Amino acid sequence: MGADASESGPPTAPVRVLRAGSRARLGLEGELQLEDGRVKPVRGTVPAGVPPGYHTLRTRTGETSVIVTPAACPQPPGRTWGWAAQLYATRSAASWGIGDLGDLRRLGAWSFRLGARILLVNPLSAPIPGVPQQPSPYYPSSRRFRNPLYLNIADMPGAREAGLDLEPLARAGQDLNVGRRIDRDAVFRLKSRALDLLWSRFAGDAELDEYRRREGRALEEYATFCVLAEHHGGGFTRWPAEYRRPDSRGSSGSSTDSLPTPPRRAR
Repeated sequence: MGADASESGPPTAPVRVLRAGSRARLGLEGELQLEDGRVKPVRGTVPAGVPPGYHTLRTRTGETSVIVTPAACPQPPGRTWGWAAQLYATRSAASWGIGDLGDLRRLGAWSFRLGARILLVNPLSAPIPGVPQQPSPYYPSSRRFRNPLYLNIADMPGAREAGLDLEPLARAGQDLNVGRRIDRDAVFRLKSRALDLLWSRFAGDAELDEYRRREGRALEEYATFCVLAEHHGGGFTRWPAEYRRPDSRGSSGSSTDSLPTPPRRAR
């Protein structure tokens, strides 16, 4: 898979796959819209500085998807060993029915003390917010943002102060560890309730402000998508037409304040 600089000619398929750093000849002029929204002019060859990701080449004759892959997998310094873990199955007694980032931190620290230097996990990308939860980590709604099911509630801002109020939810979550199968829908409901509680008491801080500034429009659009998904349910193809595109009249705007108020989550 992939292509290199020796390839030439216009695209013959709706998808081109290139390695990072490739200056392959495309034989076309147009513009390349990068995954992060930036646009680079194309003058016959792949422009310099195109990062790995899913991009779109636009010309007078149409559009072509351009997938740029890393040139090589990062190599560890010398021979080493480590684990491949499915995080959702890496549960501990403190888990709320699913392995979380706290479990991953403990696994990593324990493995490092034993000499491990590699820890491979499944994709942590976000599914559509709602029930039923998508069980496969390989079928995300967003690759850029993370799955809230993997949050360790005890590590969240304000969790220590809300300790007594969170205890019933924590007990219910830990009771889910008894089942051999992971009940993602139950985990989603419990963690959503916990996050609602913490958010209602959160006054904001500089770290959140910096995160919002850094992520910018992409975060606003994803937050809008989540509100619409909670309100209308399912994927965007089921929504009213005016909400199906981020630049449409129904979903445009600088915030989600003008959107329909989503129903309260099931308690």
